[in-house]
Amino acid sequence: MPKFTFTLLLSFLLLAGCQKKQSLKTVYQDFDELKEWGMDDNAITNKAARSGKFATYTDSNHEYSATYRTDYTRLLLYGYTKVRVTSWIKAITPDPDIRLVISIEKDQQVFSYISMESNKMKLKTSEWTKVTSELEFPLKNEPETMLKAYIWSPQHHEVLVDDMEIEYY
Repeated sequence: MPKFTFTLLLSFLLLAGCQKKQSLKTVYQDFDELKEWGMDDNAITNKAARSGKFATYTDSNHEYSATYRTDYTRLLLYGYTKVRVTSWIKAITPDPDIRLVISIEKDQQVFSYISMESNKMKLKTSEWTKVTSELEFPLKNEPETMLKAYIWSPQHHEVLVDDMEIEYY
């Protein structure tokens, strides 16, 4: 009987080890070293970064922060089904109208989109606030589809954005 129990336990452990485990991939950006980031109008500043020397921002001349872009098809091939975006935001103007946006799109066609509005962020003027949003991946997939994450300020309000973290799982 002990040999049977050992064999059963060993079989279970081997089977459990062979199952595909969903791994977590994290992309971190403090805007000091830019990788996979679109530099829309060079929205990078060295004033008042939360960490490091640089941050991205929105203001009267920059409706969008620097934008994270990556190949959505590649994420699906790795078995990821969701993305979580966490960022630190500092409101320079009181009650800014901003959004943390996560989208999956190709050209002008948007397959999935989530926009966390500033009234849900609980921002305080001149203080860094941690903001998090998630998006479940749609089944839609076409070549050259991109996942994007960025801050959008439709009213061109001034905010600083730093230490953005993108997690896939």
